[in-house]
Amino acid sequence: QSSLLARWWTPTAFNFALVLTALCLSVLCEVWRRPRPRNTVLLGVLLCALLHWHTLVALALGVALGAGVAAALPGLARKDRIGAGAQAALLGGTALAAWVLARPYLNSVTLQSGGGQLMRWHLSTPNVAGLLFSMGPIALAGVLGRPRLAAETRRLATGVLLGLVVPYLFFDLPGPAEEKLYFPIFTLLAAAAGPALDSAWRRGGLPRAAVTLVLLGALLSAAVTARAFLGDRRPPRELFIGDRAPGVWLFTRDEEAALRWVRDHSPRDAVLLQAPRPFSNEPLLVFGERRLFLGPAEFFYRATFYPGSTRPPAPPAVWAELKRREALQAAALSPRPLTPDTLALLSRYPWPLYLWQDASLGGGMASPTLLGTDSLARVVFASPTVRVLELFPGRSPR
Repeated sequence: QSSLLARWWTPTAFNFALVLTALCLSVLCEVWRRPRPRNTVLLGVLLCALLHWHTLVALALGVALGAGVAAALPGLARKDRIGAGAQAALLGGTALAAWVLARPYLNSVTLQSGGGQLMRWHLSTPNVAGLLFSMGPIALAGVLGRPRLAAETRRLATGVLLGLVVPYLFFDLPGPAEEKLYFPIFTLLAAAAGPALDSAWRRGGLPRAAVTLVLLGALLSAAVTARAFLGDRRPPRELFIGDRAPGVWLFTRDEEAALRWVRDHSPRDAVLLQAPRPFSNEPLLVFGERRLFLGPAEFFYRATFYPGSTRPPAPPAVWAELKRREALQAAALSPRPLTPDTLALLSRYPWPLYLWQDASLGGGMASPTLLGTDSLARVVFASPTVRVLELFPGRSPR
């Protein structure tokens, strides 16, 4: 995770999910109008990719796909029952194939969780307010633009829209996760709003004035948002740690020097133990260019939407290893002596192990067993607030 590609890739996962959502919606309409093998295969590939990339958006889109087909099927059946059945079977089979292809990943990581319930089925008032305030004019234009959609896709688009809106309004997700369900709605409504805005503008008079007000409101919203972002004076340091060191924008001098030492002097395959940070952004991965003994993996595994206590949220062997590392790291960074078994388990890992001892993380604690002898841990970098210790110095690599 320390490569340049990873730094570009990691923070943009949801952006790719939005692109895939727009493609899925476009291809869905195309398959409904002109079902061809190429379009159908492309839709299946896109759904499968979205299931891997952003499962929550994919599941919401799957519900919308089913709702859209259910809404459009009666109209098509009145003209051609056999064609309607074939169309429904085609789209249903495509969605099922995408699900089957993605199931090994979903089953091992996503569908079960040992944590608490993260998705609750009830009307979310903040979600309703967010939809009205952030998308009100465009939502209205999208509804008004419905009659101008092509007849063969009008019912489909209406069903898809309802299938997207219902989960957004009734699923109460943790934190700001509702945005994952909001933007697919906007993708569809914005496309439907175009014909309505164009028609109103061409009519002139009051309709054109209404469109002008919508555009001015959009510009005002963009300006207010830009001002808020540009006026945010919080230092980027708050992305990875909660303390507000006076005058520090990113790293203290001690932290910068320690990261430089790790990057320039530790082996490329070195792995560092470190007290958990309050946020998942990790300087050692990006600026130190080294791996962590235990990063925020457990956090990501538990950030799922299908709770269950019958099994861990990862394959048992992976989960057992994560819990083992969690216990070992907590012991090494505690004020308690280490047992011989703990030392033996730590020494069995095949990589060069280092310990990042930072006064801003966990009070800078480390086990007295490691600090009391050079045979178990050797200080390789020291500053007033940060120290880096090499564990088991002189050990031959495995």
